[in-house]
Amino acid sequence: MRGPAVSLGLLLLAGCGGGGPPPIRGAKKIESAPQPTAFSLPTDPSPAASDPAAKAVIDAALKAHTDGQPGKLDALRTARKTVAGSLTGPAGKVANEWKFTWRWPDRWRTEMVVAGRPPVVIRRVGSAAWIAVPGAGEQPISGSSLTGVQAETFAECLLVLFPLTDPAAVFGPAAGTSVRGKPAVGVRVSGPGWPTAVLHFDPDTKRLVQASYAGSEGNVGTTKEVIVLAEKAVAGVTLPERMEIRWDGQEKGDWTLKDIQFPLAVEDKLFDRP
Repeated sequence: MRGPAVSLGLLLLAGCGGGGPPPIRGAKKIESAPQPTAFSLPTDPSPAASDPAAKAVIDAALKAHTDGQPGKLDALRTARKTVAGSLTGPAGKVANEWKFTWRWPDRWRTEMVVAGRPPVVIRRVGSAAWIAVPGAGEQPISGSSLTGVQAETFAECLLVLFPLTDPAAVFGPAAGTSVRGKPAVGVRVSGPGWPTAVLHFDPDTKRLVQASYAGSEGNVGTTKEVIVLAEKAVAGVTLPERMEIRWDGQEKGDWTLKDIQFPLAVEDKLFDRP
């Protein structure tokens, strides 16, 4: 790991293994293949107020995920979620586990364990963040790395839906797409300091099937996509259980929800810099 100037998204840790590129053994012509493409996120300014049709899609989704009781999502405003799976980095697939703890709207903590290494910890308080790497102490995060951290912490909350109940959330129209061979309805989600994000919902079940958002990898803007492969009911709320991870349309790995705890009581010191 090279430090906080490097991207702090998924590839940062997936590629922190040893070894360099394989030796060049000779030129060989390779037939070019079509490059995968990500969902095209909107580039225009966020709407100032919610579109009624988009709001109706969100309202239906919240009811579908909570058996008609969206108020259940309030308990997720302070929660801890643990996911595990594999990610593809420069050295191939790497096993990883991530533990996200948050107290909405301004405190997050992420603990990342990759391939059995000691955990890396990221703390975020409001618009500031720090990273603690074993053997290197804790350092502030800035620039595009900070943008990436802000996007990832928000996305982890968005995947369990409760930000959609925030009074500051604004919903606008977005293009539909095909998710796992089936058309899905798109809604743009905006809020204060939130990255550009679009959610897609199954028109029949009304539930979330894909989340797309603007992130950052290697100091380069990256469209992140999370595709829901399976769901799980927890305390009366249906949440994504198995997920496929894509960057700029390329499959990078998969995560499975191992545990989620809510409601949760946490102290400030869990998030704040020591």
